[in-house]
Amino acid sequence: MSKYDSLKKHLVTFETSGRYEWNTSFKAVEKILGFKLPPSARKYPEWWANENLSYTSKSQCKAWAQADWKTAHVNINGETVTFISQARTPKRVTYKVSPKQTLKLEYQWQSLGEIYLDHKDRLKFPDVTDIPAVYKLNIETKNGLHHYIGETDNLRRRVQGYRTPGPTQPTNKRLMAIMKETLTVHKIVSIDMLLMGQKQAGQSAEFAFGMGNKFVRRLFENAVILDSLKSGHILLNL
Repeated sequence: MSKYDSLKKHLVTFETSGRYEWNTSFKAVEKILGFKLPPSARKYPEWWANENLSYTSKSQCKAWAQADWKTAHVNINGETVTFISQARTPKRVTYKVSPKQTLKLEYQWQSLGEIYLDHKDRLKFPDVTDIPAVYKLNIETKNGLHHYIGETDNLRRRVQGYRTPGPTQPTNKRLMAIMKETLTVHKIVSIDMLLMGQKQAGQSAEFAFGMGNKFVRRLFENAVILDSLKSGHILLNL
């Protein structure tokens, strides 16, 4: 008979009443045992460790293990411990699954023209309007054709940002430098715009979206980036 048998009986009583978890204090455990816990119980979390019943020499561990319980969440400073029944039957949770949906995106590019250097060595873009768009820069670098894919709510303002980037626009500065370097050695730089995109939802309806919605632009921007990577294109986005 172990001096911790009263703890084992207490845990078994919990199960018969349908209780499978017990958050308690060291003092409450002492009250059940009828004596003070050893100093190591208040100093070392290992005193409360779970061990295999077949080889453990710890009488306190045998007590809760024989009751088919285990310890968890030992808080030495707060002097609390949680006992959890291992015989607890997990609740079966049923999840409802909605009918399968199909999302299909289609896109094509419209060339807006080439980009040049003007007489002041500044980038000169084709005439563009102040429309929201997904766009692509095509840059023939010394390492081959590279692309940059982006989205904007105002295409005219975005290309102006490449011509005269501000101090807080590192991406614009980087792309401006790459385009200038390419044009200096008489390579070609051009810009395309996503002409149109479609979303097909389910099996019965197809809707055309404009680029005025930021979420739509982001959707197509990321879809085109992934498609380009899949096709082996080299992107300056990464």
